[in-house]
Amino acid sequence: MAERARKATSEGDDELKRRRRNDLLDAALDLFSSRDYYHVSIDQIARKAGVSKGTVYWYFDSKDELLIGVIEREHGRIGEQLGLVAASDSPAIEKIRALIDINSWVSAERDRLSRLVIGLLSDPSSELTQRVLERLRANIEMYCGVAADLMREASGEATFRGFSHQELALALSSCIHGLMIRLRVCPELCDPTRMSALVREIFIGPLERGPAPDSPSKEQKK
Repeated sequence: MAERARKATSEGDDELKRRRRNDLLDAALDLFSSRDYYHVSIDQIARKAGVSKGTVYWYFDSKDELLIGVIEREHGRIGEQLGLVAASDSPAIEKIRALIDINSWVSAERDRLSRLVIGLLSDPSSELTQRVLERLRANIEMYCGVAADLMREASGEATFRGFSHQELALALSSCIHGLMIRLRVCPELCDPTRMSALVREIFIGPLERGPAPDSPSKEQKK
């Protein structure tokens, strides 16, 4: 009985720590994306999260580490989303359809994160910006890795119309990310349902139809 009680207490403490850490990341993201990152203080983040300044430093060594924590949390969420798609029993084509569903990738948090990154790019050479970009690159590589594997499975070919599946996946991810930004900038021009259908036609249609008979491969081009 005592052991179960200790275990329950430990699990409760862990859950409290997870919630507190997420509260700090939420507060940091909200402030970083609505103001100039360099003008946000630890005191402001603590007030936003409803905790003491000392509590912030208990979880994060610095404001920069808070920022990296925000990026890494998003990396984990993208990984979970991709993992669910890849692990489903659906055919490869249907999994690619899920990757292309713009609505499933759009969220208020990702919108704030995009604004934050755009703000940081005003100083692209800074060490902090480079650290952020490295983690964002990891997100892109993760998405492209899953998409490329599915495209290879769906097409049944080692390459597609002279392009590698990795190149095709990179084009797809660029298209999806660009449309997500357009959706926030000019929503009246970007219907996510219609845009998803258009992207599916562009990327999935050729996979379903197979390689063009007169399309030269990379080897033939040499």
